[in-house]
Amino acid sequence: MLEAISNLLQLVSRYSLGAVLLLAASGCEPTEETATLTGKVTLDGKPLTQGSVLFAPSGGEKRNAAAGDIKSDGSYTVQIGQTEKLIVGEYVVEVVSREPSSPHPDGGPPIPGAFITPLKYGKAETSGLRYNVRRGENIIDIVLVSAAQASHEEDNASLVEEAKPENAVEAPVPSAEASQSTEPIADAVHPTAETSTSQ
Repeated sequence: MLEAISNLLQLVSRYSLGAVLLLAASGCEPTEETATLTGKVTLDGKPLTQGSVLFAPSGGEKRNAAAGDIKSDGSYTVQIGQTEKLIVGEYVVEVVSREPSSPHPDGGPPIPGAFITPLKYGKAETSGLRYNVRRGENIIDIVLVSAAQASHEEDNASLVEEAKPENAVEAPVPSAEASQSTEPIADAVHPTAETSTSQ
């Protein structure tokens, strides 16, 4: 329980006092379109068994941040104060998970455990996690990759590239007119996840 509280405090500490108070207060029912949000968090394909998630409004929009603890099966449910409803819109996500703290040898405060999640996921500016929350029920599975796994995937990609024969011919790139589509192109750096909703 103390670890969960510590993780949550780390996530909300960078936001305004008003947002922190709203997370702790019961609050009133919002008048805007609302949504509920649940999902699972995985690290290198395996469920993350502890930690906290924070959904913060992107672009400085005046919406409240929503937070939740990660359970032993990797699942989470975010809420604002005592309500599980949040305002629809785009959010950036932070995820923090640490090993259990250890007793201080001199009787001081417990020593925080090592980070389980890569540090980049603990800040909205670097997490690369951005999602649209829509009216109704949303299920967003958050996929995290450790630095070691990312490096392994890059090495594999390099080996595939090196293995190409010198006379290999690349597939022709379709013209701009032929590739036109009514669907928006996903941002490669900050992909917007499609979430399942119900009216």
